[in-house]
Amino acid sequence: MTNRLENLSLFFAGALLGGVAATLTAPYSGRRMRRLARRKIEDGAEQFSEVAKNLLQTRDDLLYRGEKLMRGAGKHFV
Repeated sequence: MTNRLENLSLFFAGALLGGVAATLTAPYSGRRMRRLARRKIEDGAEQFSEVAKNLLQTRDDLLYRGEKLMRGAGKHFV
């Protein structure tokens, strides 16, 4: 039980030290960093959306081509 308590204490101490270090070494103020992070997240979401849209279009094209091939192959066996 004490081992768990020690581990938990070390975890929170590390989190606290990490937060302090991040605050002291951040290149910008908190407001500016949040704005920058928000922009980066929005840009990433846009890129993800574009990739997803392209994947769906490619999937639809491949399904259409496969259907055409199957219909063409079916004519040879009927």
